[in-house]
Amino acid sequence: MDRRERRKKARQLKKLEEKLRKSPVASEKTGRLTQYLRRTVWTTKTLKGTILGCLSLIGAYALFHPHVSVEPGLLLDSVNPFSTAFVVRNESKLFAVHNVDSICWTKDVDTANNIRILAPGRFYKVQHTIPVLEPLAASTIACPAVMGGFGRYTGAVLQAAIEMRVSYRQTAWPFTQVEDYPFNAVRDIQNSVHWMHVTAPEQTIAPP
Repeated sequence: MDRRERRKKARQLKKLEEKLRKSPVASEKTGRLTQYLRRTVWTTKTLKGTILGCLSLIGAYALFHPHVSVEPGLLLDSVNPFSTAFVVRNESKLFAVHNVDSICWTKDVDTANNIRILAPGRFYKVQHTIPVLEPLAASTIACPAVMGGFGRYTGAVLQAAIEMRVSYRQTAWPFTQVEDYPFNAVRDIQNSVHWMHVTAPEQTIAPP
């Protein structure tokens, strides 16, 4: 193909392109494609914005939402689980909590001397108050026994169930927070009795 033929073919191709651009069908298809691309870009931006907004809300909630933990601590008398000192900790890294009130409800106790205590009520008067817990600070609370002599004249504690409730206010949080922590007594191989966390489905005694 010589130079003249190449020029002729280029002119024919240019005319064909101009004809296609002027065609109503081609214009309509081009317009639809343009609208589709614009909608796709807008939808992608909206989706990204929504995801980022949700992540920001989740992060803010996790940062500001108050939470304290309650864990069994030192057992002062190996045969009496009610001698346990519970550790209450402010899990927030930024905010202090105030007026941490604790109540312990003894739900059930059964001893080797056939002494059984079953408490139908729950959460009466406040038993202990911590004025303030700074961020990540901890203190101790107790679960007072409903009667004395556990592990001695009443016999060894075979099984027991308690539930602790803590309520408090956190700086920068508008509501009073209330949290419940159920525990069951578990005996180890040395017959010492310890409290273990109980999940809701594992609770054998339903609250009244």
